[in-house]
Amino acid sequence: MTVNLSFVIIISILSIFPARSTDEIYVSPFIYDVQNNIDTVICIKGLVSTMDMIKKVSCNVMDLDSRIVINTNLNLSNTLTVLAHFETPTLLGAFKIQCSTFGSFINFDGNFILVNSLHLIVGNVEPSTIKLGESVSFKLEIFNLTEPVPLMCHITDGEDYIVLPTNSINGNKLSTWVICPEYKLSRATEYQITVVYSIDAINAMLSSNNFKVVTVQANYPKVVKSGFTKDLRTIWFQFDQNVEGPNSCNDIFTPNTSTQIGYDAVCWFSSAYLTVLLGNIKTVKDNKLTIQFSSNNNIRSYRSWPKLSSSMLNNEIIIPIVSSEVTSPVYWLYGPRQFCNTHHEDILETSQFNRLPVYNCTGSQTIFVSTSGSLMLKYSSILSFNDLSDSAHVSIDESLQHASLVRNSVRSLVIMMNRQDFTAGVCLNSVLMLPYVEYTLEVSGTNILNQTGPKSHLMFKLIETNGVKSQLKLQIMASPTSTIGSEAVFETVLYPTCGEPTEDSYNNLQFSWYLITDDIKNTIIGVNGPVLILDTKRFGRSKNYTIGCELYDEIVTPETQRTALAKDEIQFGIKPFDAKTVIVPQQIVVPFGRSIHLQTKHQNYVTMGDVQVCK
Repeated sequence: MTVNLSFVIIISILSIFPARSTDEIYVSPFIYDVQNNIDTVICIKGLVSTMDMIKKVSCNVMDLDSRIVINTNLNLSNTLTVLAHFETPTLLGAFKIQCSTFGSFINFDGNFILVNSLHLIVGNVEPSTIKLGESVSFKLEIFNLTEPVPLMCHITDGEDYIVLPTNSINGNKLSTWVICPEYKLSRATEYQITVVYSIDAINAMLSSNNFKVVTVQANYPKVVKSGFTKDLRTIWFQFDQNVEGPNSCNDIFTPNTSTQIGYDAVCWFSSAYLTVLLGNIKTVKDNKLTIQFSSNNNIRSYRSWPKLSSSMLNNEIIIPIVSSEVTSPVYWLYGPRQFCNTHHEDILETSQFNRLPVYNCTGSQTIFVSTSGSLMLKYSSILSFNDLSDSAHVSIDESLQHASLVRNSVRSLVIMMNRQDFTAGVCLNSVLMLPYVEYTLEVSGTNILNQTGPKSHLMFKLIETNGVKSQLKLQIMASPTSTIGSEAVFETVLYPTCGEPTEDSYNNLQFSWYLITDDIKNTIIGVNGPVLILDTKRFGRSKNYTIGCELYDEIVTPETQRTALAKDEIQFGIKPFDAKTVIVPQQIVVPFGRSIHLQTKHQNYVTMGDVQVCK
């Protein structure tokens, strides 16, 4: 029996190299920037899929006229792409690679182009000088451009860079003009501009000084807009460009302006904004701020060379404060509802109230004012009382004496409060209080525009401690109760009720936080600390929420439910964003937020980042 040998060979080849469309075999990428490398590697996609198969293939590189033939070494990459290694030819341009197996050619499009970025010479650039803020399309004259293939424009100031594809190429091999896309440079400095075939050649082009310099000049910054935030805590200035300047307000403004904004004011720059967090100021004259920039303010274009950018002029800017656009001050009192009678003595005469020791804060408990809204200037307080004693069975003389003692008690407490400042909190000494009298402290606050907010009340009384076991009371403070930033801070403050404190009163305390929304209680898992910081971005605007905290003396699990030692809840809401309220970026405002008189009794802050909410 006779067997056709050629037929057997063809069958063997087909079994090793399964039939596939020649469109699936190609060289990619099409252009290779060889720079000054001795060897070149090109990629052939879709040719083989295993190392055993690649051993059956041989490839040669040649010019399009097949006059130059270069042998290649083949291997396989991790992505099953054939890598053809060969010696870089002296003359570059268009080439093709031809492969065969067992003497039979594999028919596919093997054309590619070899170029060298380092052969290019950057002759001129137009324009070479521009103004900051201009959008410019640079035009470069290039020599030795042998192949009309796409180029890339590379622009750098030594720190940042941008790579842009060229728009058009005009000219001949001796002198070619390349047009870069329109772009706006962001600094007043000197930029280096060059063109390359590939990003890998950029460093070599720059190190060989094969680039041209473009100079960007900046005009002095100008204030185009100014204003204030609704809470009147900050004023802001918007410039016609991104700016930078000194960190100290005293270096930016004149002494007269520093007096207006407060010598403890804080200034910072962000993009095109200068923001001033007002300090301890007493009033705003004629409902306007007259701001004068110092002649040596050194405010200039952001990250710009001093020789290419001028400082801002010492302008005078008037910021009118419109009362109707300032939010009314909001504040609330918090402190102990019960003061402990630990002195075991009766107040019998007026002279006892005038003794100096009773007016100091030693052993006293403190009442604080928290505030949100506009900047507070001063507080006014009224102390009233409700006599709870049974006067029906006492004589007229005893009743008059008791009334005198009550008046003296209220008078002495007022004197003690007037000697202090609600901004830092006021302490009250229980020795000035009478049993069976309920005191009511009423506070109203006035901002720098003499606007007064709603009154806040706190009721407290004196409690006897003899033979009574002390318990803990929990109160949640919020900063603020209505937030326009991204975070709301909830802090617990513990007050012992009057009585004999136990040794373990403050040991092993467990804080259990929860969130109530739409009448559903959601336990916050993973937080066991006295302070909770909530990211309010996830909450809906113009909607009320309730945050609560329960206090336990041991770890509580669903299997071992215990009655809470103390519990408190507080409502808060998220205001919709208003451009007039926050002009500068929120992340810049938050770090410089001035204290709103919250007493930080705990440092164990817990964030919401790693917290789960369980229903």
